[in-house]
Amino acid sequence: NYPIYFGHEWSGIVEAAGPDVTKVKPGDKVTGDCSIFCGKCEFCARDKNLCKSIEKFGITMDGASRQYFLQDERYVYRANPAADLDLVALSEPLAVGAHAARRVAETRPNLKQEKILVLGGGTIGLACFFALKYIEGCKHVELFDLVEARVKKAIALGAADLSDVIAEEGEADSYGGL
Repeated sequence: NYPIYFGHEWSGIVEAAGPDVTKVKPGDKVTGDCSIFCGKCEFCARDKNLCKSIEKFGITMDGASRQYFLQDERYVYRANPAADLDLVALSEPLAVGAHAARRVAETRPNLKQEKILVLGGGTIGLACFFALKYIEGCKHVELFDLVEARVKKAIALGAADLSDVIAEEGEADSYGGL
């Protein structure tokens, strides 16, 4: 679908709203879904991310990297008026982490007591760590990444020390039981 405007996660300020719009008004800070789903298929009934005709904002259809764009009201969410728009743009990746943690918790009744390893300390990995530790209440969550600074940051934010990996000078020397 190229050329395409990228911009998957986004935030902004409503400039105008159509006559039937009720959730937002001009001046509101907003963010929105990054997936455009039909809401009618049997897969949407289970999880909108499984939609048969899903489109991905900024990936399969034009995204938010432009000065203005139109978005259907059902995909837009109002933010706190005092919120920092840069942080509001992180709503979607944080929601992805929370959704993943919730789905795992649904299938693991003792998850809070288990030893958990999150592989990857990028945006989604950190979101999963935060959701497991601070939303689901898991006691022991480790985070591993090949970038040592990410591991150290996760530990500073509450992750457990790595028990199976020894990292020295940014290179993983031993993968232990991983």
